[in-house]
Amino acid sequence: MSFKALFEQNLFKVRRYGPGPKDPLGKPTRVVLSETTVDGILQQTGSVEGEAFVVNEFRATMPLGTDLRPADDVVSKGHVYTVEGKPFAAVVPKTKIGVVTAILKYVGPVTA
Repeated sequence: MSFKALFEQNLFKVRRYGPGPKDPLGKPTRVVLSETTVDGILQQTGSVEGEAFVVNEFRATMPLGTDLRPADDVVSKGHVYTVEGKPFAAVVPKTKIGVVTAILKYVGPVTA
């Protein structure tokens, strides 16, 4: 049994970064070490700020076994998100059926 039928194909690109060369001002930069395409589901959760409801948080659901870490960025449909907290794997007991869930925070549109 699989959740593949529920997931949107190739919805996410998980980007893993590492240290890069220093910029002209001597500050460290980061470079993309790997980029993995993953199926999944993206749901708006939002947050309340004052009296306004702001959609800046999302819940991402991905296949079990997806390697997603708090330092990764997630790209989906032209938008970049950061991983908030530690992703959570939920597994049906005594099986290999489950999903990885993470809270994503919207950063902005993809730039070059």
